[in-house]
Amino acid sequence: TVTASHSVGQQRASTRVVVSVVPVTGLSASNDSPTVLGQPTTLMAEVSAGSYVVYTWELGDGAVADGPVVVHGYPALGIYTAVVTASNSVSAMSVTTRVTITDVPISGLVASNDSPTVVGQATTLTAAVAGGSHVSYQWSLGDGGHAAGNLVSHVYPAVGVYTAVVTATNSVSVLTDITRVVITDI
Repeated sequence: TVTASHSVGQQRASTRVVVSVVPVTGLSASNDSPTVLGQPTTLMAEVSAGSYVVYTWELGDGAVADGPVVVHGYPALGIYTAVVTASNSVSAMSVTTRVTITDVPISGLVASNDSPTVVGQATTLTAAVAGGSHVSYQWSLGDGGHAAGNLVSHVYPAVGVYTAVVTATNSVSVLTDITRVVITDI
């Protein structure tokens, strides 16, 4: 506050507030991925110095958000580059953080078949999982043959017992199970 007076005796007071804005420095960003598809990812940003800081995010999938902490659900598997910009009236800076969205791990793989089967007839082999996303299935049929898919039909060449092995895979896990196939002559 400044008070001024002059010879007539009038006094005048005036107050001036000076706001000092500290420039943004030391911006860092992180996130809690890898995140399973369908679950939210938390992204965080902080600065080592700065006042009146505003945080703006470009999340890498076309979405945008504001704030130092953002929770976002990504729509698909993959790696996304999120960009956060911290700014105030005197400065701005941006950094990136990589977000990884993964599959649900495979659990509970069970292989089965509909044998006993008469030689020359098709045997149906089935693979099922209790959990997992984007699962692919590869079969080694026990007679030198191979097939793909969770439901396979195969004709075995001769009477006997064959061990079929199925392998279920996705981007985060691999499981294997077996089923015994019985081929008869009657």
